Amino acid sequence: MLECCGMMKQHRQNRFVDGWKKRFSPTAPMNIRLYYLICLLALFFSASLLYVVLNAVSFQPYKIITIVFSAFIALSATYHFFSKYNYTYGLIATVIICFIIIPAIFLCSAGVKGGGLFLFIFGIFFLTVVVKRKFMYLILVLFTEYVSMMFLSLAFPRIVFINETTTSVTAIVINFLIVSLIIYIFLRIIITGYHKEHKQLRITNEKLNHELITDDLTGIFNHRYIASELIRAVAEANENSELFLLMYDIDDFKTVNDEYGHTVGNDILYEVAQMIDSEIGKEGVCARYGGEEFVVLFKNKNAEEVFAIAEKIRKSVESKLFIPDTNKKITVSCGIAKYKMGDNAEEFLRSVDFKMYSAKHQGKNQTVFY
Repeated sequence: MLECCGMMKQHRQNRFVDGWKKRFSPTAPMNIRLYYLICLLALFFSASLLYVVLNAVSFQPYKIITIVFSAFIALSATYHFFSKYNYTYGLIATVIICFIIIPAIFLCSAGVKGGGLFLFIFGIFFLTVVVKRKFMYLILVLFTEYVSMMFLSLAFPRIVFINETTTSVTAIVINFLIVSLIIYIFLRIIITGYHKEHKQLRITNEKLNHELITDDLTGIFNHRYIASELIRAVAEANENSELFLLMYDIDDFKTVNDEYGHTVGNDILYEVAQMIDSEIGKEGVCARYGGEEFVVLFKNKNAEEVFAIAEKIRKSVESKLFIPDTNKKITVSCGIAKYKMGDNAEEFLRSVDFKMYSAKHQGKNQTVFY
């Protein structure tokens, strides 16, 4: 029996901790954390209103109205704290706190002579954080109400309830500390929420950027990326630049697709792309230019080195790639072009394209440089 009671107690504690984490964990969305903080503030301010009215006001009907009103706010806040996110309630609770409860506490706490002015600062801050753009006019209305309350409390002192407790330095300091703490909690939630959303946005942008410049089938760069890299390289080139462009084309690829299907064709495209990419490493930029064509850009290699790499890739494809379940080899034709000063990116591409088709016309499975 005792063991069962202990397990039930542990279960309740776990549920409480899980519920608290769900509402206020840094991983929770910012609007969720703000909503449940509003519920707690509604509880806090309803209790504060009840306390100051019962201690400052002697008129019995006011006390009864305050007790009923505070109880309603507290029960409503408790119910919504254990319910799902509801922006409408959050807005209504915020409006009640800012427009009704804070002014009432201000009047019952010696007005401008007490610590109620700190609550006005908090009220404007609170409403600004919670309301959406279409309700921004409420901030101006609230500011007008608070200014009016201050002038009224000075012009008609009888509407303000003053006693030694509410005007003491201790009470003013306590009000200041409470308001500062609540504003700090709000700012902490907003800042952590901003950092979280900023991080998620950065990750999403990086993912989108990666998808924009990556070929889905082969996993290497795509036409968009190599075109922009080529334009940049040509713009930065000078008379001493060693800029080379290679273009590979898989020989008889249409025949492979027609006879063995696109699945086999896609596998071959992937394998060729990976072989080219692994061979050049970080020394060049490899991309699928379109269809069965691949382009490699070298910026810091001499002619002999570029030709050696091109031939190594061609021979590697010839020796390692075969059509599945057959002895038929896969081969590639390669063209190499060196950048000539004055050419633009399009002319550079035309030059290497011509070299590649020269390799095709000369019998395929070979590399044409000059």
